[in-house]
Amino acid sequence: MLTSVLHTLHQRNDARFVQEDGWLVPAGFTDIESEIRAAREGVAIADRSHMGRLELRGNDTLDLLNRLSTNQLDLLAPGNAANTVLTTNKGRIIDRLLVAHLDTSILLTTSPQRSAHVSEWIDRYTIVEDTTINDLSQTTAMISLLGAKAASLITRVFGEAASSLGTSNCVTFSWGATTLTLMQADSFGVPSYDILVPVEEATALWLAIEESGKDHGVQPIGEDALEYLRIVSGQARWGRDFDENYNPLEAGLTEAISWTKGCYIGQEVIARLWTYHKVQKFLVSFAFSEAEETTLPAEIQIGGSKAGVLTSYYFQPETQTGIGLGYLRTPHADHGQLVEIPSVAGGPMIGKVTRVAPRPTAPVPSIP
Repeated sequence: MLTSVLHTLHQRNDARFVQEDGWLVPAGFTDIESEIRAAREGVAIADRSHMGRLELRGNDTLDLLNRLSTNQLDLLAPGNAANTVLTTNKGRIIDRLLVAHLDTSILLTTSPQRSAHVSEWIDRYTIVEDTTINDLSQTTAMISLLGAKAASLITRVFGEAASSLGTSNCVTFSWGATTLTLMQADSFGVPSYDILVPVEEATALWLAIEESGKDHGVQPIGEDALEYLRIVSGQARWGRDFDENYNPLEAGLTEAISWTKGCYIGQEVIARLWTYHKVQKFLVSFAFSEAEETTLPAEIQIGGSKAGVLTSYYFQPETQTGIGLGYLRTPHADHGQLVEIPSVAGGPMIGKVTRVAPRPTAPVPSIP
């Protein structure tokens, strides 16, 4: 079981731990309501070192990534970041990536335990290109700041070097004798910043942020609060809501697809699926007003017949409510659609669709 370099610090802070994706990560530090409130209204600090991180260097790197993945990356300017999806030749998801164009390198953030697979996939198609890959997942930590006051705390800790960072921007700068990478990500439906730091300096950075953030009420948060925020914001997660059995259209990853760029691996399949209305299911969000626990994946029924599968779920015992993500067959993927899902007690839970995965709006290139 893998642990973050910050694990001992979390233990001293009385964190509860949970196993996720082969890692032992903090589940929480206080009560989840306080942690969620900090991430929305104040500022929260989270250890997300279980995310994969790859550094790519070389003159052909952006062009190579542009030819391998769904988004337009060859024109990505330094200081900017963009989401993209690596897909197989059948249009299935290898992983969703955040691509950050730094001054002298390209940084890729992958899903947990996916950096090696992503690196191997890119290397497979690197023939004569000037591109090298270095896996930073074990030599760096990733600390995230979330919340309405996160930007103010970023400025207080790091000064003017980070104060002007806008949406989907990235920057490298010095913090003492250490070089840090800062990315503005908004991964959980709230303002959020990811900080890449060498493992040797991770504890010092965490403590410095906590000290500087006392006046902001900075609150450590764990996986439980992050998972709630993720589900509420409708963000799909590798290993739960998508894997290599799904395509980006089904998983609601259309914001990471360019419909006007040139070819990439899987492009023809994805374009045909959309052009000819062949997407069989869509990721949707659910709300359950009278909820219980359930076991995932859970079968979704409409009118007594299977209509989809629930892939993520958060149950709030105090209010007896629940939220979830899952897939509904295309004819049923509409706002307000009522569904039934089994509870652990055996009875049905009634849920309502509250959000449907975004559909592409840009024109799809002509398919012969």
